Amino acid sequence: MQECRSAANEAGVIDKVAYASANMATEESDGNMQSYTWADVEVAEGHEGGLELAGGIVSPQHLRNRGHARNGDEYGGGGSAEQYVMSEENRAAAVLADRQQASQRKLGTVKGVFQPCVQNILGVILFIRLPFIVGQAGVFLTIVIILVAKLATTLTTLSMNAIATNGQVQAGGPYYIISRNLGVEIGGAIGTLFCLALTLGSSLYVLGAVETIMTGFSTGGGHNSDSGIPQVLSLVLMAILATVVRVGVRYVNASSALFLFLTLASICCIILGLVLFALGAFSGDLSSTEGVAFDNWGPRYQVNPDTGNTPTFWSLLALFFPSATGIMAGCNRSAVLADPGRSIPKGTLAAIATVTATYVVFVLMFGTILSNQVLVAEKLVASRVAWPTHYLVSVGIVFSSLGAAMQCLVGASRLVAAIANDHTIPLLRPFAPKPDEEPNKAVFLVWVLASLPCLAGNLDYITPVMTMFFLLMYACVNLSCFVLSILQSPGFRPKWKHYNWLTALSGFILCLAIMLVVSWRVAVSSIFLACALLFYIKYQNATRDWGDTLVGFRFQLARDMLLSLSYKDVHPKNWRPQLLVFCKIDAYGNPTVPGLLSLAGQMKMGRGLLMSVGLLEGDMVEDAVKGAEAQRVLGMHLTDERIEGFCKVSVCQNVTESAVTVMHHAGIGSLQPNTVLFAWPDDWSKNYEKGERFVSMLRGAVNARKAVMVLKGDKRLPTRLNPATAGQTIDIWWVAKDGGLLLLVPYLLKLHVLWKRCSLRLFSVIVDPKDNPEQVEMDVREYLDQVRIEATVKAVDMSNVKFNREVYREHQEHRQENQALSNMGVRAMTLDTVGGRHNLPEVIPGDEREELETETEASFDPQPNKNWDNGGTMGWGPESPPENGGASGGAAKGTAPVAGGGRRQLDKQRLMTAVLLNRNIVEYSSGARLVVTNLPLVADMHASEVLQYVDAVGSSIAPLLMIRGAGVEVVTQYG
Repeated sequence: MQECRSAANEAGVIDKVAYASANMATEESDGNMQSYTWADVEVAEGHEGGLELAGGIVSPQHLRNRGHARNGDEYGGGGSAEQYVMSEENRAAAVLADRQQASQRKLGTVKGVFQPCVQNILGVILFIRLPFIVGQAGVFLTIVIILVAKLATTLTTLSMNAIATNGQVQAGGPYYIISRNLGVEIGGAIGTLFCLALTLGSSLYVLGAVETIMTGFSTGGGHNSDSGIPQVLSLVLMAILATVVRVGVRYVNASSALFLFLTLASICCIILGLVLFALGAFSGDLSSTEGVAFDNWGPRYQVNPDTGNTPTFWSLLALFFPSATGIMAGCNRSAVLADPGRSIPKGTLAAIATVTATYVVFVLMFGTILSNQVLVAEKLVASRVAWPTHYLVSVGIVFSSLGAAMQCLVGASRLVAAIANDHTIPLLRPFAPKPDEEPNKAVFLVWVLASLPCLAGNLDYITPVMTMFFLLMYACVNLSCFVLSILQSPGFRPKWKHYNWLTALSGFILCLAIMLVVSWRVAVSSIFLACALLFYIKYQNATRDWGDTLVGFRFQLARDMLLSLSYKDVHPKNWRPQLLVFCKIDAYGNPTVPGLLSLAGQMKMGRGLLMSVGLLEGDMVEDAVKGAEAQRVLGMHLTDERIEGFCKVSVCQNVTESAVTVMHHAGIGSLQPNTVLFAWPDDWSKNYEKGERFVSMLRGAVNARKAVMVLKGDKRLPTRLNPATAGQTIDIWWVAKDGGLLLLVPYLLKLHVLWKRCSLRLFSVIVDPKDNPEQVEMDVREYLDQVRIEATVKAVDMSNVKFNREVYREHQEHRQENQALSNMGVRAMTLDTVGGRHNLPEVIPGDEREELETETEASFDPQPNKNWDNGGTMGWGPESPPENGGASGGAAKGTAPVAGGGRRQLDKQRLMTAVLLNRNIVEYSSGARLVVTNLPLVADMHASEVLQYVDAVGSSIAPLLMIRGAGVEVVTQYG
């Protein structure tokens, strides 16, 4: 020890952690030196200014009281290093002393589990209802009732033991088990019902005690609930018990020992009295004619004089079952047990075995010694036959019932405190106790709730509801163990090995079966109440990540389903858009085109997968934290927009390569995106490199055999504050057949609540003078009818060559006007399309006086029944390649671009096609809420041509959604 002090003086400053792990503290107690190591104490930073140690939390105030608190300077109060060492020694000794005292305050198996379980099970039903059940059902069926009830509780105990020994069970008992295994929603709902069951249990036992008082000590010999006396007496007793419970669980344990002794003494008196009565040596308060041997073997169902109902086997099972529900008494006290994993299994099973044997012995003695008439008419016949006097047994019954009622109040109040501390149910948060305090607020709430059933005045009225709540909770415990067993989760490693998934499943089925056969109406009502609580908790966003088994179950199910899906092409009937959304984001993760995400989310009625990807340029290592924060922000946007999907933000050095990589590798197994959604780069003319990267990404999507959608303009898209209204339309401009995606996407949008008031309009473009517009409309309507999509159809004739030339000349004149204004230093005006003018991008000047001798030969395919080529073009196709003046497919394959910034200008033929299509769209769809049309074949065009062409088509049209299919049919004529 002296060496430690010398080293401390030499070092000048002591490293607390190093010292704690390497040196020893000593405490002189009664002249003896006791050694402690800091490795046993595990010093760390504490909660709310305290020190968190292996055995609990020590507050600074506690250390000050012991004289071990340190001041703000180096060695505490300006003392020397040796004084600091001694302070650390004393603190270690104090911590270990506190831990030893806390361990001594914990309860063992007998007092903590066995005693409360026996006291709960050996309750009022044994003394004042078991003789009645024997008289009604007979010995054989009563034993069957006992065995069925005990089988359900035993199977539940096996499941509970497995879960309770798989880690530490904290306060809350069954609620803690269910919530941490089946999830916070189910745990909170079932925990609340279990709390109500315990509350009803305390009412039941108090009513039993009152009935015993009024019947066993009354000279008038009657218990009349209509008089109001039972209700008043019940309320008084309930207030007294709540006061005792409020004082503390220690006093409950002390008084419960007395109550249990009186219960066992009463049982002995009853057994002794029955034996003496059978031998004829003692008759108690009975006559000799009321003892008929072997008079109760078979059932004799008679009208119950108290309720006026004739009981059945199942109603008697419901009446008896509360006497088997004390198995959770030990689990409810898990927070005050020294070793819950060891005490709960042993104590609970020992209590069940003891009580089951006791019940069977009583059934045999009642049925073979007493007459059927006295069993049915005298519910307190057990006390009347007791030796030496019935008053002694009546006192025992009263105290036994009150002791069981106190156990229920303790369990219910601590359960309320556990639920409140977890913030599972917002209404219970005010009843959460402070650390190291008794749950007094919870006791008050339970007392109020338990006092209400006492107004019934008769325990027969509340036993069926109480039975349902207990059975529902038992079923969930068994279900938890069953799910954990079949999932074979690596985290499920219980010390208790005497269980199996079959025992858990059998317990679950048995509990549900008992509920339904006892009273299916009450059972359904209980389940409905549990579901209502479940949805309430879910609505309150009380989600907690406790690693519950439902998450594991969903993971296992998803894994199995993914493995079962084949990689072959999806049938058109099963095709759905699996969206990969490339979302433009700023450096913080905020979407710069929020309408893109909204539009993707509005396609959710397709029941497909949605993945949103944001790409940030930067260093993947240095900017990893920045990317994670941006992903969190993007996820918040998805949540705010109520978009169901996944998001990912990736930091990369090459956006184009990363985007193509994501297209090829996103998803898992067969659950991969089949459709890519982009936002159009409106500023490409100012930053041509950005536009070039965008076209490269389009080509990457086409090469990956993905369907492509491009949104141009998002300002007029519907929002929750501005939904689409009646009379507005979604206009489809059908230029080339693409496998039906052009029809399917607007149909899915219309199913969304923001679009449901819109109507669909389909414009079929005609470029062949030989086509009859009326016939085309009829063919399209017939096709829409076959694929079951409702839309208004109109054929638009674009085959007039003279009209095409006029449109082109008008555009060139408009371009000249803008050029002249630019030369004079005046900003070019943007002329709207009301007067027939179009604000289009610059093109090659060319010979403006050249006569357009060739007509537009775009490969439009408005006929839905024709075969479409996998290239699915807009504006041209393989039959009509572009003229020499334009770019051919070679431009996309490496042909050197023309001089002038690496751009190619759009040739006249393609420009005329774009201008003409734009002119018609503006004419017919200027008021549409959304315009949908085909995307051109980007593989056969230079990047600059694609950008100019799309700008020409989409001029003065917003929003515009351009779609290109992946070469597969996505709609079918067959159901």
